Amino acid sequence: MSGNPIYEYISSAAVSLTMAGNTGISPFLTLLLLGVIEMIKPEMLNMGDTMEMLLSSWWSIAVLGVLAIVEMVGKCIPAVDEVIDSAQVFVVPVISVLSTLATMGMLPGSDDYQEDAGLGQTINATGIFAGGDGLRNLQEELDPDMDSNSFSEGFMIFTKVSLVIIGVGLALAVHLCKMLVRVSSLTCTGGCCQPFITVLEYLVVIVGVSLAFLVPVFAIVACIVFMVAAGYVIRVKCCKKEESEDGEADNTEKNGTSDNQTDLENQSTPGATEEWLEASPKPPPEVFAAVEFEDVPLSSPASQKADVEAKVY
Repeated sequence: MSGNPIYEYISSAAVSLTMAGNTGISPFLTLLLLGVIEMIKPEMLNMGDTMEMLLSSWWSIAVLGVLAIVEMVGKCIPAVDEVIDSAQVFVVPVISVLSTLATMGMLPGSDDYQEDAGLGQTINATGIFAGGDGLRNLQEELDPDMDSNSFSEGFMIFTKVSLVIIGVGLALAVHLCKMLVRVSSLTCTGGCCQPFITVLEYLVVIVGVSLAFLVPVFAIVACIVFMVAAGYVIRVKCCKKEESEDGEADNTEKNGTSDNQTDLENQSTPGATEEWLEASPKPPPEVFAAVEFEDVPLSSPASQKADVEAKVY
């Protein structure tokens, strides 16, 4: 870490949001990598006792490893990956909160808190109610070596709460973006590219999590990329909503116009109908022609022709 507290603050916040974004791609693999990093180098993440038990214990590593393998195999099968992605919509927010809390120890001023995690400390309750001096003495007793460049406790609490909330939204947005990509691949290729996309997702998570801790600048860049992906998803969803609303409005206008035309056609105008009938040309009278044949005896010669008399009525 550099000596600049502002840079440490920005890079640590970027790491937290990067972990949240990676949970949107593969939640169980992200937690597995965080647990392994904590086991190998605990001073990097500086987790508390609770997070160490949840993520870096042997039983949690085993469970997360099995879940990551099952997730990878399931996402390689078309139609099954859609079921897994739909179910993870409810799982991703919870895992995003865990991944963000696991990186809180990297924030500036969190070292003393994490080192004393679970040990408790003695507080002079009498001095708190004694007046302003008692409260000031309590602050000096808790933080005797407070650096002038460190952030205040209230600001850090606000930062942690903001990172958790933003991380949940970022994880969901990245997860929805991943679902759009997989659905497009399923439609275009019939599911042939699903194994390739799954392997690529796992490689992105492994490389992203590793470089986020090794190179803080990469965490900042990755956080920006995740933000852009989240904005793209929001834009796509808003455009679809506007198009559906416009389509419904057009259908309503068309239906209203046709209804009005039908109403006008169905209106009865007796006077206009009688005038139209009187003004319309009448057909000519029918002419009937009757033809009468006179009986001719059979004995008459064949050359003799029958007399025909026609009358017109």
